[in-house]
Amino acid sequence: MKSFIFKSIIYFFTITITILLFNSYFIKKRPYDYGEFSDFRGRLKFLKENNSDFNTIFVGSSNVRNHIKPNVFDSICGTQSFNLGCNGMFVPTSYAIAEQLLIDNSLKIDNLLLDFSFVKNISRYLGSEKSHYWITPKNYSNALHMILNSRNNPIDKYELGKQYSIALANKLFSFGKPVFLYKNNTTNISDYEINTSGYYSLDYQLVFHPNERTQESRSNFLKDSSGLERQKIKDSERRVLKQNQGLKNKIDQLLSLAKDKKINLVFFLQPSTNFDEVFSDFMLTIPPNHRIDLTQNNELILAKNHFDISHLNDKGAYYFTSLLAHKFALLEKESTHN
Repeated sequence: MKSFIFKSIIYFFTITITILLFNSYFIKKRPYDYGEFSDFRGRLKFLKENNSDFNTIFVGSSNVRNHIKPNVFDSICGTQSFNLGCNGMFVPTSYAIAEQLLIDNSLKIDNLLLDFSFVKNISRYLGSEKSHYWITPKNYSNALHMILNSRNNPIDKYELGKQYSIALANKLFSFGKPVFLYKNNTTNISDYEINTSGYYSLDYQLVFHPNERTQESRSNFLKDSSGLERQKIKDSERRVLKQNQGLKNKIDQLLSLAKDKKINLVFFLQPSTNFDEVFSDFMLTIPPNHRIDLTQNNELILAKNHFDISHLNDKGAYYFTSLLAHKFALLEKESTHN
């Protein structure tokens, strides 16, 4: 009996180690953007093939993809920019991708503008590559550090920690959808997004490429837009938000890497319905020439500028981009004078 148990344990660890080594080999062979962000791969592929046409990129979730118009930004700043935002690319995924972009020697850029936020709930992505293609033990450790240092209650911390632990297990053991782990699927960037340098209008999508989720979010917003009031943050609330050391460590690492690569990295913070997860006061710990805080602009939380509760419409995107561009131009001017 003891011999059987001992052999079973040996077999278990042998199989486990074999799986880990097998996955590690293939994972290292994959590009850093290989996950279910097939559209992101297509956008990045286009950017690399036309790198000489761009010197500035924006990185983040749909709040970047649907909010920033490169042509408007360029008209104010004199840049040549590309919107690399992608739906569902939340923190810490966006920070992990930004890190890879900074060390990617095939890209020649001067400026990287990164959406500033906090670790997001990824429960709806669990079991898909979108939740784990970016994760490494190092990124996992950093995510846990951010979560444990957050002002979330213990239950929320546990839930977030569990989600990212499952994501790491998915990555290491190929649970969920292992067949896609090695699949090289790329969706080419659309002609529309080529013409808009990566910007994707939700107004355009609703008319020409509607889907159930977009239609539902638009319909719900038209019925009730009161949730926008939650985006207002009072000055008295800004100082009580707890500093997050895990987040600071990651930002300092990115800033140091950008400095070594001679790339101007700027974090920008926009209004959000989740201020429990967004540390507006934390922006003050980032060097002044590397931060833009847009949370105090009430124009950005007016219903006329929104497509739904979380996204701007075309008009709002124009206003937001103009505001971001003027702030960026001011940073550039101050940096030149210093």
